[in-house]
Amino acid sequence: MTGHRLLAPRWLATGGAVLLAGVLGVAILLQNGGSACAAPPSSAKHKGKATFYDLAGTQGNCSTKPPADDLYVALGRTEYSGAMACGAYLDVTGPKGKVRVKVFDSCPPCAAGHLDLSRTAFNRIGKEIDGIIPITYRAVPNAPAPGPLSIT
Repeated sequence: MTGHRLLAPRWLATGGAVLLAGVLGVAILLQNGGSACAAPPSSAKHKGKATFYDLAGTQGNCSTKPPADDLYVALGRTEYSGAMACGAYLDVTGPKGKVRVKVFDSCPPCAAGHLDLSRTAFNRIGKEIDGIIPITYRAVPNAPAPGPLSIT
């Protein structure tokens, strides 16, 4: 074949890798609702509100079993951050006291600052009859994991 050059396999591989990286970058940006800088809650104190929910036989979006103590929370899209917050712990303070909850689920309709707690966690810091309570919360860096651990 005179006058034609065949592309070397390494050029094809390099071009494919660049294309794949571009596609993944766009996918991540779209998954985060256009916000590439979304992040789970920080250890700074945040003000917000809490509601509660029951799993009703379903599994949370973090693809893990609910904590044995039934103390978990679902976060809104921004704070859930595409599952980056899964497994983190938050200290949540309400009218009746304080509770430590594990990020276990997402709450798509929840805005930043709106925590959807398990019924058990909600009842530790507020009265169920109120439905929505004012809270403060913060992430717990390096929280000790309850044992024993099992990996599935």
